[in-house]
This record gives sequence, C-alpha cells and structure tokens, in this order.
Amino acid sequence: MFFTKTRASAPAAAPAPAPPPPPVRPQSRLVPELLEMVVLHVDDRFTLHSLLLTNRLLFEAAAPRLYADPFRYTRYSPRSCMRLFKWILTISPSTRPEVETARVELGVVQLPPYQPSSASPTAKQSNKPPGPLVDYLSYVRHAKVQFSDLIDIDTNRNFKKMMAPVLPWAICEDGHFDKLISMSIVSAHADQFLTSVPSMKSLKSIYWDPTPYDKTRDMAAIRRFVEAFVESHSDRDGRKLNMYFECDVEDRGDKMNFVIPELVDIYRLLDPLPSSKNSIMTSNSWMRCLAHKDSMDFGKIQKIDMIPDKELLSILPRCHRLESLSCGIGVLSSRIFQWAAEETDTAEGDDDSASTAVMPLKRLRSNVRRSIVKRTLRDLRAGFDSTLEDLELSIVKPTLGLAGIEEEDEEDGASPEYFNNARVIRFGPELNFPKLRRLAIDGTSCQCFLVIDPDSTFANMLHLETLKLEDPSSSFSDPDRLSDTQSDASSISINSTSIDELHLVPCEAWYLPRLRELELHGASASQFHPETLQWAPGLERLVLNMKSTYLKIPRLRSNWTERSWAWHLPVLRHLVLAGPGAFLINLAALQMHMPALEDLTLIVGNTDENTGSLSAFLKRGDRASTGSFTTSPLAHRLRRLRFKGRWKMMSLDLVALLDGGLFSDLTELWIAHIPWILADLAIDRASHHPTLGLFWMCTRGGYMDTNQRAETIKSLKLFPLKERPKRCPTHHLVVGLDRKWYMKSCPQPIA
Repeated sequence: MFFTKTRASAPAAAPAPAPPPPPVRPQSRLVPELLEMVVLHVDDRFTLHSLLLTNRLLFEAAAPRLYADPFRYTRYSPRSCMRLFKWILTISPSTRPEVETARVELGVVQLPPYQPSSASPTAKQSNKPPGPLVDYLSYVRHAKVQFSDLIDIDTNRNFKKMMAPVLPWAICEDGHFDKLISMSIVSAHADQFLTSVPSMKSLKSIYWDPTPYDKTRDMAAIRRFVEAFVESHSDRDGRKLNMYFECDVEDRGDKMNFVIPELVDIYRLLDPLPSSKNSIMTSNSWMRCLAHKDSMDFGKIQKIDMIPDKELLSILPRCHRLESLSCGIGVLSSRIFQWAAEETDTAEGDDDSASTAVMPLKRLRSNVRRSIVKRTLRDLRAGFDSTLEDLELSIVKPTLGLAGIEEEDEEDGASPEYFNNARVIRFGPELNFPKLRRLAIDGTSCQCFLVIDPDSTFANMLHLETLKLEDPSSSFSDPDRLSDTQSDASSISINSTSIDELHLVPCEAWYLPRLRELELHGASASQFHPETLQWAPGLERLVLNMKSTYLKIPRLRSNWTERSWAWHLPVLRHLVLAGPGAFLINLAALQMHMPALEDLTLIVGNTDENTGSLSAFLKRGDRASTGSFTTSPLAHRLRRLRFKGRWKMMSLDLVALLDGGLFSDLTELWIAHIPWILADLAIDRASHHPTLGLFWMCTRGGYMDTNQRAETIKSLKLFPLKERPKRCPTHHLVVGLDRKWYMKSCPQPIA
C-alpha cells in the first residue's frame, strides 16, 4: 500500500481584535447640552416661552436660561407678572410673615431649592412627569435657578401694583447678588436690600423710583443704602456707583423743592463725574454735577437736556460754551435770554468782544406760553441770530390769573385775532434767523393757528432745510367732536379778512432754495399754495396730512386733480399723503415728475368723502386711459409702498397690485384693512411677486367665518405687535391678524 505523507497544516492565525467602539454619550445628556447651546444664541423671550410649552428636552434647555434673569424675560403684563410673582414665592427661602401671607392668599406652596441628584439619569428621569410641560410651578425644582444669577432687577409699575410690599423680602432675605449689574426699585424699599448690599459686588447702576414721595422716609432709606454700599465696597471704589432719579423738568411745587436738596446731598457721598463727561448735563447726571458744584467747570458744558427749570436758571449764565438746550416752560418764561441780548449789545461796543462773547447756542427745544411766544423769539433773535440752527417750540396755553381768567397775550397793544374760536398768532421778523436750518412750531396744545408772513420771515432764511408746522385741526380725528358752530361754518372771517389769506406756507418758495423736508398738518396742509412745491427742487421728504382737517374751507379737490401733480420734484425720495390727497394722487405722474421716489405712504380716513377706492386709485396709473389696469411699470425706483386707512378693495384690485405690473421693483408692501375673505389671495399673490421681501397686511373681520379664521391662524407663528421683527428673511411673509403679527413661510424662497 502506497502511503503519501501529508504536510501538517499550520495553526490558524488568531483574528485581529476589533477596535473598541468610540464612547457614546447618553442621549439624555447630549441632547440637552446641544439645545442649551442653541438657546444661548436665541436669547429671545418669545422663543424661550414657547420652548417651555413644547416638551421635556426643550423645557430643560430653555428653563435655566429663562429663569436665570426672570425680570428680563418677563412680558410686562398683569398675567405674566403674577406668574413670575408666584414662581418667586414658590422657590424663595424667605419665611417672613409678609411672604407667608402672600403664599396663602395666592395658593402657593414653598418648594425646597433644587439639589442635583447623584442617581442615574434613568432614575432621575422617572421622577419627572411625562408629556408636555405647561405649568411652570410644577417643574420649578428642575430649573436650576438661584437668585445669585440675577443680573437685573426691574420692578416696574406692573410689578409695583401687585407685589411691591412682598417682592423685596422674598428675594433679599439671605440673598446673594454677585452678578447683579443694575437694579430699578421703589425708593421706599431701600431698607429691605440693606442686608444684601455686601453681596452686590458687580452693581454699577441703580434707579430709584421716587413715586410715591415720602419726604422723610424715602430720602433717609436711600441715604442708608448709599452709605452701606460705599462702606462695603470701598475696596473696588464704591463711590463710583451711578444713581438715577426721575424728576420732571416742570416745577412740581413743594415736593420737588424739598426732595432735590436732599438728593443732591446724597450725591455728595459719591465721586463727581469724570472730566470726560462734564460736557453734557442730562436728567441722569445733573444732580451729580450740582452736588460737586465747586469742582464743576460749567463753562465746558456744551449740551443740557431736560433738567428742572429752577436749577437750570441758576447755572445757565455760566455755560458760555452751550450749543444744545432742551428745557421746560419755566426757562423761557423768566426771560433768561434777555441776558444774552444785553450781553450782545455790550459786546458790540467793546473793543475786546471775546471777553463778553455770548454762548454759541445752535439747537433749542422748549415749551413756551402763548402770551410770551413773540417776546421770547425777539430775545432769541437778539442774542443768537448768528448761531441758532435748530429751533423747535411747542406753544402751550397761558396760565390762569388770580381771578381764574387766562392771561392776555402780549401783542404790543394789538387786539387779539380769533379763527374758529382759536387764537391766531402771526409771525413776522422775529422768526428771521439767518442760519436757521430747521424750524418746527406746534400750536395744537394751545389751540392756536400759526400765520407766517413770507415777505418778512423767510427773506433771509436761505439755509432752511426742514419746516414743520402743526395747527389745532391736526389734533381732531372726528368732526363730530366739535361744536356745530365750528364744523358747519363754510366761511369765517378773521377781522374782516377772508380765510384765503390764512396761508401757513409762503407762496414765494424761491426764498427757500435749500428746503429738504416739509411737513404740514391740518389746515396748513390744505391751504398751502401749489407753487410752494413747484419752486422747491431740492425737496427730499414731503408730508401733507389733511386727514384730520375739520375746517370746511373752500374745496380744493379740483385743484388737487388738475394741477397738484404737475410738481417737478427731481430728488424727492419720501412722500406721505393723508386725506383727499392720498386718494387723488395720479400714479402716471410719478415716473415723470418724481423719478427718485423710493417710499410712498397713502392714508385715507374713515370719515373722508369718497373714501379711497383701490380700483380708482390704480386706474389713475393707466396711461392709456382705457379703463382697465395697465401692465406698464410705474416709478421704477419705488421700493416701499404703504396703504393705510380703510381702502375699498376687491380681489381684482389685489391681483393688479401684486402681480408686479405697476410696481415691479417693490421690496416692501403694506396694506391695511384687507377683508378676511381676501387674506389668502393676498398672501398667495405676494409670495409670487418677483422682488417683494416684506409684506405687511392687517385684516379686518366680518367676511370670514370661524372655521376659515381658525384654519388661517393655525399655520401661523405668533409675533406680538410690540415686538414685530425689524427685518425678516426674504422667504417669509409677515401679516397682521387681530392686532397681532404672524409669520408664514412662502411656498418657495423669493429670489
């Protein structure tokens, strides 16, 4: 037998060991950490509140961020304030009787502070109720919040009404405010924060709300707080604390006369302002300046903004470099600027005029009584005619005399004029400031008409760029609020002078060659001469508000239709028309006479005759006059178009407006009071516009049933009106429903 010898097989090699799997972090820890990073960058109270109502993971990510600074992320409404108040009482360690009483009255049970558990994530998860988290108080123990995380305390008026007596005790007892940067509290509660003053290592500013005033208690409490703060933080220079008080610029009588000296004395406990901030004195810094008056150089002040009249009068003659002044009625009533006029006369006869130079006042904003308005203007012109560039006056009613009778106007012996039971003030040479660039006069509060003589007023005002005049008619929105004598008068004389001479804007517009902005309201907008705009080639912004004019003056509708839009304004960029002018605008004239127009706002009133019809408005842009809508583009540079008021519209109007034929380059469109039944059509057409990025729409009810309205709102995301986004992505539409703002994505991004 033949045997073959077989080769012994080699032992099989052992398989290579598999690499260890990468460590996998539990999802319960990974997801919240990622969400916390996202929430950290969101920093939006509406989004954070929405996350609290969604699910467990989003709640765990948003709650620590939201409750780290509860005063910041609270919507200041009574309901949200009460929710925050309950939450603070729930986790507060305070056992004071006031706090316990508040807990009992509100049905709040105190919870122990949150303690991180060493148990496994599974065991920890089992302690939490499943499902959406919609009740804040039930999950407070998982919010990981301590009052040491507070960076701001703001007890505004809503808080003061419901929790002022209890809130400070609830958060201050055994409290540590290491991260607190600013606080705004009632001055009467200063003592309640004394025990926490040593822990306020980061506090930089504090605002004391002075109402209600308690002459002795409030000032003494504030002094004790400041003394304790300076003593506790002497190592970090606690004397640099910034304090703010609310003090009206008008005279508040004995209360302010008593409080101001006390507050100034308290400010002496702190350091004076640094020299770099001595050039501006505002309502927040004037007390500190007066407290250190000996070391303060008032000659360096260049701007004073709204400080009490009595203190301003004491320092004003020492401010030789003052350029900007905003003051109350008491300053101009005291004839303080008569000193400037007398100093100017002295300087003219002095060889060394530099030693008696008047302050270079360039900007003045103030209230002035009707009885002294012309006298004040004469004083201003005598002292500052070579420097004043910006003048804004609001004329107020004269004060009552001892017998309860209004003071008579000082008109140099001239008998007062009246129109529609309102005073008429005629301005002449006293308004002739050669370097004036901006002039604004408001006569609405004192119910007086402003009549300006163009020959004597604008003869030398060659640099005027902005002119704004408001008369009493601009303050009335409903003619029924006036008496029959006022509303039914078709022609009223002013001392045998017809109303046609009540021109508030000069006809000789060539006296204003540099005019850039013109804003007229009420009768002043209805009565101006059309040639005023014809000879204003540099006008960039025009506002004509005839919406609230209650005077039944001779009809100007025919004039508006025939000749108003023959104005050639080559550089006009912003146009606002309210009233009949908005309805009668001729779109065909925009491209020819206003080629640079970028922003157009048209407003019609509820009580206007022939309330704006969108159909008639669009047909005015039809160059072929065929009665149908044109597809030729108008106003190539127009980017923003706003329709405000109750415009009458149909579906065909929206189709013609949003199809891109008339306005092909629009980026923003605002349409108010769209019927509910046309809301979906408007959104659909706007979403397909070639260039439209923002579409603001406010709808009115009455045309959509409950089911349709619910379906429309169901897919929209809530944005409250006060927080509407300033800029939205181009693939979003913004619409307004029931005074709320919502956002809805378009079918596809807009190029």
